[in-house]
Amino acid sequence: MPSDDHLHYSSKNAHNILLPEEECTLLEEVAQGSVQAYTRLYNLYLPTVHQYIAKFLNFHIPDIEEIAQDIFLKIWKRRESLIAIRSFEKFLYVVSRNTLTDFYRVKKNLKLKQKDDELIELPNYPTDEKLITDEYFALAKEALNLLPEKRRKVFELRTQYDFSLEEIAQETHLSVSGVHQNLQKATSFVQAYLKKHGLEVTKLLVYILLTIH
Repeated sequence: MPSDDHLHYSSKNAHNILLPEEECTLLEEVAQGSVQAYTRLYNLYLPTVHQYIAKFLNFHIPDIEEIAQDIFLKIWKRRESLIAIRSFEKFLYVVSRNTLTDFYRVKKNLKLKQKDDELIELPNYPTDEKLITDEYFALAKEALNLLPEKRRKVFELRTQYDFSLEEIAQETHLSVSGVHQNLQKATSFVQAYLKKHGLEVTKLLVYILLTIH
């Protein structure tokens, strides 16, 4: 189980870390539902989260990216609580640790491995703040409707009703690993569908597009 006691900032991102008063203002804006503020928070702390995950897991880059997206999705869903947080770094650490542990439980056959404290390079995406529009939401919903029925149900239970993997497994009569695979495939399909229409977006934005409307 991950046991590091705090997050270590990437040297490439350290100069972007906010002053306390700036962080407080940003968290207040996110708590009020500002996608622009949330996107800034995401862009600021994503390299730090990637580095933290990479220290413990010897997975392929897509797995590291998936865990990071799940972490930030949880933060978005709990955004109203951010206004009462004294230290976002500590909050982010707790969410990251718990998400990493949950992911490991799903993949019991994979071993946690402490890695050298180095930053893993991941794909860069354009800023997402201007992408939350009715047109993009419509395309995401269109892609969702093209999924096989059971896969669509798995995705909707996760994004619309916030079911845990275990609850989805029970509801759909799939194994937990089967649920996980269906979520991956559904998200990748929607992401690829948007890309086909000229929209290069993160998996996280796919989730947000299908949860805020």
